[in-house]
Amino acid sequence: MVDVRYWIWLTLKLGPDFKHTEKLINTFEDAKEAYNADAEALGALGLSKEVVARLSDKDVQETNSVYSYCVKNQVGLLPYDSPLYPARLKRIMSPPLLLYFKGNLPDIDDNVCIATVGTRRITEYGRREAYTMSYDMAAAGAVIVSGLARGIDAVCHRGALDAYGKTVAVLGCGIDVVYPRENAELFAEIIKSGVIITEYSPATRPLPSHFPHRNRIISGLSLGTLVLEADKQSGALITAKEALRQGRDIFALPGKVGEFNSLGTNDLIKNGAKMVTSAVDVLEEYECLFPHRIRIENIPKAPKHYYTEKIKNNFGGFSKSKSASGDNTDSESNTETEKYESAVKAKQASPKDTAKATDMPRDTSMLDETSLKVLEKMKLHTPVNADELVDEELSISDVMIAMTVLEINKFVKNLPGGMFVRE
Repeated sequence: MVDVRYWIWLTLKLGPDFKHTEKLINTFEDAKEAYNADAEALGALGLSKEVVARLSDKDVQETNSVYSYCVKNQVGLLPYDSPLYPARLKRIMSPPLLLYFKGNLPDIDDNVCIATVGTRRITEYGRREAYTMSYDMAAAGAVIVSGLARGIDAVCHRGALDAYGKTVAVLGCGIDVVYPRENAELFAEIIKSGVIITEYSPATRPLPSHFPHRNRIISGLSLGTLVLEADKQSGALITAKEALRQGRDIFALPGKVGEFNSLGTNDLIKNGAKMVTSAVDVLEEYECLFPHRIRIENIPKAPKHYYTEKIKNNFGGFSKSKSASGDNTDSESNTETEKYESAVKAKQASPKDTAKATDMPRDTSMLDETSLKVLEKMKLHTPVNADELVDEELSISDVMIAMTVLEINKFVKNLPGGMFVRE
């Protein structure tokens, strides 16, 4: 292991989800060797001039500042060359080269980690089932992995904590940024008995483009991803698609036919995800592989009202909250993320046939740079395969994540056979 400051420097220069991570890993022995590489050696990797210029800048002032902050605030640093770095995570496309963490990091490879994801606009049904499933899986020995967002994520973390189990929260911002603020107490509790992880350096704000990148880590740490409640445009489906690309298992909780918050989960089941109605349905897939970890007999034989009472104690019952009513505003409504969500909602609420019969340009201000590049490469109303959009600047992972963002925002439509069309 080289000095971790070389890894901090490298990730600050490259940013998250760098598409040429594998090239760097296969070319250089470690981050120190990458630091010492000259422009000629870097250019030989086929990196863009912009990336070569960034990596040729050997200034370490910001690096030392980040390192000092982490030491002072007891933030753990997990570089790619650490023996503690999960082998499971190394197998994904563009694995994070450095993770910041606070809390007790479990041995990921020796545990049954299950990603639990879903909508922020949670219903009574979704809240009860998310809490029950996460509580029971944690009680049986599984590690619950989620994103600490409001709604399903928060309920699943809470269920794991209440079962005295382990939980991992993966952030789309810096380790020192609590987002959303309503989860501040939960954030602190997870640090005490679980772990909070992020690839973003301290003080990084929660921007919209961060969350698709974060989702690959949530699914990458996990053997399977359980989608508990999601409509067809839910960000939880990004995590499911990432899990599918990573060769991980997909589970989905069925919902009432025609119910808005169940459209996404029911579609997953139709397309091959395993339908689950209890924690046993998930854990039976791993019990034989991890007999020293999974104890299904530890799941409490409790009626539903047992969990309902626990939920009432922690969440104040089922009165319509901001999330349940679809009002996604909170004390951080002036952040860029909230502005983005508001823009998306406004666009979705507008009449469907507005500008539909014309080719007038639409507002793309809410799109990140990669999604915008992919959109610009697509001709209007002309189906295209994702592979056709790959080039020196865009990997297949970049394209697929961008397609998910564009599909959510109704810029493209997903067609059978892996085709997409710009609308």
